Amino acid sequence: MKQFATHGAERSRHEWWAFEGFTNIDCCLVTDRTILFVEGKRTETVSPATRWFEKRSQLWRNVEAAHQFARGKQFAVILGVEQEGDGKAALQEADARLHDSYPHLTDPERTTLSRHLLGLVTWPQVVRQFSLPATCLPNTVADVR
Repeated sequence: MKQFATHGAERSRHEWWAFEGFTNIDCCLVTDRTILFVEGKRTETVSPATRWFEKRSQLWRNVEAAHQFARGKQFAVILGVEQEGDGKAALQEADARLHDSYPHLTDPERTTLSRHLLGLVTWPQVVRQFSLPATCLPNTVADVR
């Protein structure tokens, strides 16, 4: 724990004591004041666990990673999914795992972090809202031209 307290995960060079280490975010939008992580799912589902800790929701891990990455800026995570029902199910699963995902935090700290998971957006909504071409949503990688 002394190594982690001294260096943090960012300077761990993937040492064992960094535990989960680094996460891969699908999209990170950065402004002078705000960080927004987008967890994007098209054909796969949100992982109900992380490799290191089976009770830790992928979404709550992303919220905690966004908090650390933000370094005092405003931050949030939003889930992008193909269908609204998929997103609602993933958010319900995350809600059920909030306590278990943050065993190292107090209830008030969990509550505070939980406010930074904004909800969901569907990819078809994004395409319509920004008048993007339908080709922005290929069925497979092979369909990208």
